[in-house]
Amino acid sequence: STRFATAADLRNAWWREIRGKLNPTRIAVYRALASAEEPMTTDAIAQRTGLPLLTVRPRVTELCQVGLAEFVDRIGHHGRYRA
Repeated sequence: STRFATAADLRNAWWREIRGKLNPTRIAVYRALASAEEPMTTDAIAQRTGLPLLTVRPRVTELCQVGLAEFVDRIGHHGRYRA
């Protein structure tokens, strides 16, 4: 069995394993979330990646479904997410 020194090691190993199954748009959204110092709204992700908002929203949902992102909280009408 493989042992991981930190939670980040486990996350990185999981990312390497499933990265090949993700399309470039999902990867861009994940990288934006993973590199953020605090949770991001889908609007902020769209700005950071240059992708249309209506492309970002479903990708965030997909990342949440596979456990690579999670809903953190809501500010007004905007949900915030983190990797």
